[in-house]
Amino acid sequence: MTKNHKSEQSIKIRMWKYFAAFTMIILCLLWILQIILFSTFYKTMKGREMKDCGKQIKAASETLNSEQIAIYVEKVSFEQGISIYVFDSNGNMLSSKKHPRPGWINGDEKDEVINILEKKDEVVYRHTEHNFKMNVVSYATKIHNNLGNEYYLYMKSPLVALNSTAKILSTQFIMVSVLSLLIALILSYFTAKNFTKPIIKITQTASKLAEGKYDAEFEGGGFKEIDDLADTLNFASSELKKTDELRRDLLSNVSHDLKTPLTIIKSYAEMVRDLSGDNKEKRNEHLSVIIDETDRLTYLVSDILDLSKMEANIDTLERERVDLKEIVNSVLKNFAVLEQNEGYEFITEIEPDCAIFADYSKIYQVVYNLLNNAVNYTGDDKTVKIRVTKSDGKVLFEVIDTGEGIAPDKIDKVWDRYYKSGKNHKRGVNGTGIGLSIVKNILIMHGAEYGIKSELGKGSDFWFKL
Repeated sequence: MTKNHKSEQSIKIRMWKYFAAFTMIILCLLWILQIILFSTFYKTMKGREMKDCGKQIKAASETLNSEQIAIYVEKVSFEQGISIYVFDSNGNMLSSKKHPRPGWINGDEKDEVINILEKKDEVVYRHTEHNFKMNVVSYATKIHNNLGNEYYLYMKSPLVALNSTAKILSTQFIMVSVLSLLIALILSYFTAKNFTKPIIKITQTASKLAEGKYDAEFEGGGFKEIDDLADTLNFASSELKKTDELRRDLLSNVSHDLKTPLTIIKSYAEMVRDLSGDNKEKRNEHLSVIIDETDRLTYLVSDILDLSKMEANIDTLERERVDLKEIVNSVLKNFAVLEQNEGYEFITEIEPDCAIFADYSKIYQVVYNLLNNAVNYTGDDKTVKIRVTKSDGKVLFEVIDTGEGIAPDKIDKVWDRYYKSGKNHKRGVNGTGIGLSIVKNILIMHGAEYGIKSELGKGSDFWFKL
C-alpha cells in the first residue's frame, strides 16, 4: 500500500468517525430533550397554559355576574379541554340555568383548594386522582364577580396521554437514530472520497513544487475552499517561478557586472606594476581608470543594498524643501562627459520655482537613475529631454528618450527587480537591472504618482509627480 493510499484511507476513517460522533451527539441531545426531559417539559408547559387560562378567567369575571361567570367558564373549558370549577367558600358550585350541573368535584378537593388559597393567591401543582388512578395538573386562584363576591377557581387536566406519547416518540427516535447513523456513514464515505482525492493531488503537486518543479499545476476538487487553496498555490507557484528566474538573472547580471570592472582593475593594476610605474602621466591615467571602475563597483553594491533596505521597510525619509531644478542641474554635471566625448544632447525645459517637499538624496537618486536609463536606451540622435512643470499644486518631472519604445505588455515589468529589456541599446548598459525598481520604491515612499508613456518606434517618457 502506497503512502498516498494510506493517507487517503486515514482521512476517510477520520471523517467516518467525525460524522458518526457528530450524529451521535445530535441524537443524544434529542433524546435528552425529547424523551428524558419530555415529561418535565410537558408538565411545566401544561401548568403554564392553565395559569394563563386562569388569569384570563379572573380578569373577565370582574365584569360579569355569577351566572355569566358560569357560562364563560363552561365556554373556556370546552375550548381548552380542561375541567374548570368555580365555587364559593361553602362549596356551592356556580352554574348557569342552561347547565345547572357543570361538573362534579368532591369535598376533599374543595377543602384542599380553600386551604391552599388561604396561604397563596394562586398555585399550580400536580397530584394523583386516586379515584381514577391518574396524574393531573391543577391550578387554583380566587376570583371576584362584578358585585365583589369572592369565589374559588379550580382547574385540572389529566396527564394520561403523557406515557403513550413518550412511548411513540421513543419508537420514532429509535428508527430515526438508526437511519441517521446509516445516512451519516454513507455520506461520510462519499464526502471523504470526494474530499480526499483533491487533497492528495495537491499534496503530491506540492511535493513536486518543493523539488523546484515550478511548472506544477494545482487542481481543485469542486469544493470552494479546495479550489481557493489550489488557486492560491498556483499563484504562489508562479511567483516562486518568477523569483527563481529573477534570482538566476541577478546572479548572471551581478557576475557579469562585477567581473568586467574587476577584470579592468586587475589589468590596469598590472599595467601600473609592469609598465607605467615610473611614468607619472601614464601611471595617473591607469590609476584613474582603476578608481573609476572601483566607483562603478561601489555604485552597483549600493544599488543592491538600497533596494534591500527599502523592501525591508528599514529605510526612512528626511523630507525638506527641495529645488528640483537644482537636483537636475547637479545630476547633469555627471553626464557632461557624454556631451563632450560621445555627442549626447540633453535638452532641459524647467519652469521656475519648482520646489517639492522630499528627501533630497533619494530624489537625486531617482533623477539620476531615470536619466541614466534614458541615456542607455535613447535613439540614434542621442537626445534626452528633461522637462519640469507645475500643475495643480504639484511638480511634474519627465525624462523623454527617442529610443524604440516599450510594448504595452512590457511597461509594468520595467519596474520589476532585475528586469532588463532584451532590445539593443546605444550604450553598453551596466548595472544589475534594479535602478528602476529603486526609483519605484522611493516614489512609493514619497506617496508620488509615477508612470511611463511610451510608443513603439518613438521613445518613452518616464515621469513622476510630487
